[in-house]
Amino acid sequence: MNNRRGIAIITVIVSMAIIAVALTMAVSAFVSATRLTRHAANFTLASNFAEGALERARSQPFDSIRTMSISDLPKLPEVKCDLSVTSLENGLKNLTVTCAWTEGTRPCRVVFSTLVARGGSR
Repeated sequence: MNNRRGIAIITVIVSMAIIAVALTMAVSAFVSATRLTRHAANFTLASNFAEGALERARSQPFDSIRTMSISDLPKLPEVKCDLSVTSLENGLKNLTVTCAWTEGTRPCRVVFSTLVARGGSR
């Protein structure tokens, strides 16, 4: 009788250990999925913002397009965006929007670039 009771206790302990490991793995997967979802949302917001900033810059007169800092992204307040304008020898301007932020301790960044010609964009 004591032998069966000992085996039953061992079975319960092993079962609890298996359940604990399974729950730990499930919680870990959920946390990772949440983190990835948040990163994807932030990346999408920053990408849309950078694309819009490029479009706004392209709509300006060619000679008034200048390098500037842009920071009016309400849903991602810690983001820092910069519009960099480089004049090229062939009369084109290279526009680059860089948006950078951190998620925890991990730096994240989105970069969009285009060429603009006098009288239109390429």
